[in-house]
Amino acid sequence: MYIVWITMFCCFFCCSILAEEIDFNLQVVIGQTSEKRYYSRAKSLEKIRPDLNEYEITAIYNFLDSTGPVDNLNQLEFNSLKNDLVIILLRQKHSIDKLVTSLIRMSEDAKHDIVWRCYCVQFIGRVFPDASLTEQKKLEETLKDILQAENPAMIGTALIAINSNFDICSIPSPFLMEKIDGYLKNDAFPAYVKVTILQIAAQRQSPMALLFARECLQTAADVQLQMSAMAAMGMLGNRADIPPLASFKENTDIRLRIASTAAIEKIQKRMLK
Repeated sequence: MYIVWITMFCCFFCCSILAEEIDFNLQVVIGQTSEKRYYSRAKSLEKIRPDLNEYEITAIYNFLDSTGPVDNLNQLEFNSLKNDLVIILLRQKHSIDKLVTSLIRMSEDAKHDIVWRCYCVQFIGRVFPDASLTEQKKLEETLKDILQAENPAMIGTALIAINSNFDICSIPSPFLMEKIDGYLKNDAFPAYVKVTILQIAAQRQSPMALLFARECLQTAADVQLQMSAMAAMGMLGNRADIPPLASFKENTDIRLRIASTAAIEKIQKRMLK
């Protein structure tokens, strides 16, 4: 009985110290107080001090690693709090290696919400330049694994991460171009993902980009994809692309009128050089 009481006292004492070591505003955000409303937790995010101690950083990682909405939060609110907490971690004056490891693990864990996993991939692109060479290799392998998988949303996000770090990333360009061309041909990929893929393909001057853009201009039912096609044609197109683009100048959708005009101007400007 004596040992049991000692154990209970030690546990209570340790928990009390931990609670005292964590800023009250952070406690609100991660749900360690009686205030569970999203609005209050979001407002408390703004009040978290810039330099966190090790207990606070650990508490944030534990919250990030939780896999389902807690308290009365919906999934969107839960992901939003997590997103802002990662931004707070990025501001800390410490090695980002632990954050890299955490982002990789969460992006690969199917128990996490798919939107949160995409957020993690976005952050992978953000931390890549500041990661050590060893960690960069791990990040590259994670991004390559995503490109090999069959999850269009994560593939689109991974391509953005790779493209934003293209000059310092060692993922081979031929491998990337082959993947991009395959995605453009894949009918299973939704339009919103192909919007992103087409823009990256055009930036990287993939031959498939212009062919796909010309086809989308005439056949795509999605306005955003048509606008993406026009932008790609503006980057890569030639004189022959001006007439089909000009046919949209009087379209009832002002977005298409603006996009087609901008694409024509880019082609004409390039022809004058």
